[in-house]
Amino acid sequence: MDLSLGTPPQPLNFTLAVDSGFSWVACSSSCAINCTTASLFQPGLSTSHTKLPCGSPSCSAFSAVSTSCGPSSSCSYNTSYGTNFSSAGDLVSDIATMDSVRNRKVAANLSLGCGRDSGGLLELLDTSGFVGFDKGNVSFMGQLSALGYRSKFIYCLPSDTFRGKLVIGNYKLRNASISSSMAYTPMITNPQAAELYFINLSTISIDKNKFQVPIQGFLSNGTGGTVIDTTTFLSYLTSDFYTQLVQAIKNYTTNLVEVSSSVADALGVELCYNISANSDFPPPATLTYHFLGGAGVEVSTWFLLDDSDSVNNTICMAIGRSESVGPNLNVIGTYQQLDLTVEYDLEQMRYGFGAQGCNTTMVVDVNTSSAEFSKKPLWLMLLLVLLTV
Repeated sequence: MDLSLGTPPQPLNFTLAVDSGFSWVACSSSCAINCTTASLFQPGLSTSHTKLPCGSPSCSAFSAVSTSCGPSSSCSYNTSYGTNFSSAGDLVSDIATMDSVRNRKVAANLSLGCGRDSGGLLELLDTSGFVGFDKGNVSFMGQLSALGYRSKFIYCLPSDTFRGKLVIGNYKLRNASISSSMAYTPMITNPQAAELYFINLSTISIDKNKFQVPIQGFLSNGTGGTVIDTTTFLSYLTSDFYTQLVQAIKNYTTNLVEVSSSVADALGVELCYNISANSDFPPPATLTYHFLGGAGVEVSTWFLLDDSDSVNNTICMAIGRSESVGPNLNVIGTYQQLDLTVEYDLEQMRYGFGAQGCNTTMVVDVNTSSAEFSKKPLWLMLLLVLLTV
């Protein structure tokens, strides 16, 4: 997402992270190789840049990351992503600026991390940092809400041709094509992980309800359930439901040649096929996610793993087994959200899904901030997953 930081504003491009409440930017000394200065924030050039002192309320508020007293009694942080990536530096305050839908700039004071050491992520994802959008008070959305912005946002993640969109704040959709296609389902709260975006995914159907896999919500101990994520490439189901779904899809694809893949294994994916490079894509077995309240959205069943062979391509199921890569949790990942309009409304506690793609202009009413997503090659996101499992 496009976001400027500092005074005067320095234009940067961030990764949207709805599973995190912590925002950080790569500062000028945090990139070792293959980085351009354009992707780094220059704190020395910002007159509004301030380091947060140790013991300040803002320093202690970031409980999700490890904080400590750094040099000159500044508040330092260290956060990790899997086993291969991390960001460490100082907690700071600075002015964040976004475009508004009235072609004006909207500025807000933001507390975030200024990363001195953020190796790996910058080179891999071509990002200036992460912007946390979870439900916590110190997330980007939480800080905007404290400043009087409405707690809701809507986005469309791009696949190939078009740029993505993000709108935050006091908006109202005026596109008949988008608003009429939106279907809503309640936002639920898991007391054991209240900051995450849990959703009541009730069933998954194949080819318009010919076969349904029932999905269980989170348990009393906080495990299980389904979350929406923007930093996980694929989607994941816990074993009880994943096994049923894989077998059901196999019943629809008996004419295809099943193959093994070490890459797919590392991703927790257990179903891949060789298909002719000249055949139609995707093959059979269309998936629909059904949510509490009747909302349903059609998602991609397959992703193209390897098209380097001129004769055969390797396609794999876009869903993996949760326990193969992480916690006992169902996850709706980025790939299955591509070209969907997805809305998070924390005031009415609901999600909205629309089938209109990123090529549809998102026309909204006033008092909003907006940003665009640059299209990042999907293989980069895939590589990040592989290196963190």
